Amino acid sequence: MPRQLLNHLSLGVKNPEHVARVLAELIGGSVHPFVAPGTFLVLDGEGKASGFELVPWTMGGCPGKDTPNPFEAEVTPVAIEGPPYISTHVNINTSLTREQVHALAQREGWRAVTSVRGKLFTAIEFWIENRILLEVMTPEETERLEKVYQPDAWSKQFEGMPPPGMRPPPGMRPPGA
Repeated sequence: MPRQLLNHLSLGVKNPEHVARVLAELIGGSVHPFVAPGTFLVLDGEGKASGFELVPWTMGGCPGKDTPNPFEAEVTPVAIEGPPYISTHVNINTSLTREQVHALAQREGWRAVTSVRGKLFTAIEFWIENRILLEVMTPEETERLEKVYQPDAWSKQFEGMPPPGMRPPPGMRPPGA
């Protein structure tokens, strides 16, 4: 059996327990207290040892210092500055329909929009606390993604195009055009 790529994703959020409960509903999982106070673990409902770790957004991990194990991470308070957005996002699968995902986001007051990713696939942009992007895939879109996310199939999508560093940003014309 092939190994799954991700075991869990840790996210710093304003309300870890609440976000854990919403994510558990989204993936059909369960919520459990985690190691540090105020942290929670969401485990998938399929027994694949996969899920989310939710921690307060003011808690950061840093390399351990002067500990018996020099690789042991320590938890330390962090100052939140700048916009409350992060560049990290994750693409997950759900058994819910597109309508159910949008209804869940609406109930929470979080943004959700169905976004077409070119000819590749369609994802629902599900914004946790309106600041962390979760790309949610319905079962139909997961099937499409599994076909596209193969090395040969992915390369064919970009045949004949200039390398990424040579492409103009969206909305800009290349020099001389």
